[in-house]
Amino acid sequence: MAIEVKQINEDIYTIEDGIVRAFVINGENKTALIDAGITGGKEFKDAVLSISKNPVVTLITHADFDHIAGVPEFGVPYIHPSEMAHYGMEIAKVDNKNFPIEVNSMWDGEFVDIGGYKLESVLLPGHTPGSVGFIDREHKIMFIGDTVSMSIVFMNGFQRNYFALEATLKKLQKMAEAGKFNILYSAHGEAAVKISQIGVELEGIEKLIKGELKEQPIPPYLQMKNGKLYTYKTAMFLTE
Repeated sequence: MAIEVKQINEDIYTIEDGIVRAFVINGENKTALIDAGITGGKEFKDAVLSISKNPVVTLITHADFDHIAGVPEFGVPYIHPSEMAHYGMEIAKVDNKNFPIEVNSMWDGEFVDIGGYKLESVLLPGHTPGSVGFIDREHKIMFIGDTVSMSIVFMNGFQRNYFALEATLKKLQKMAEAGKFNILYSAHGEAAVKISQIGVELEGIEKLIKGELKEQPIPPYLQMKNGKLYTYKTAMFLTE
């Protein structure tokens, strides 16, 4: 699986890692790695180090394995405590003793200052219990993980919850209306997601809860035998 580095602006890069992407933000004092991809190992580490200008601090939006494979390469990550059980389950599946068992807690509202960017944790449950986004309020950008995406939002698996996702999307919609951010960066699909996708996903999850969406065929590229796919406009949800 080839890893590709792309530059968004002077400070921000993406690491395109197959089906998922991580983000690298070069601050004045530290470099933030938001999520750690699916490949891991030397290839992922080399990609990060090729663009990082300072010591790397790892911030995890959620603990699905395609977001944490590279964690052992960069020390102890920051994770919301509500996501720690999920993280423990995921690392127990792999034969890699280099994964840190204890992680740094990062509660809702806490932030990491890397110099020029303050990345604040915003709790966004639904996709997973402790999913978070990282917002820089000065630059009005938010790294949203899997919560808002032009790709499929997976709602099958460990403690996924439709009602929590609905509440999260309402929260994000209010934040957007208040001008808290004007750019969303997502881990799947297109890197930059239109703010309007929040409303589309909200309408979609509300219709899914009400049973108003029809099941669609699962695309062959997902290679999944289980699960049900539901779509609404540009929103897609894969359920149990």
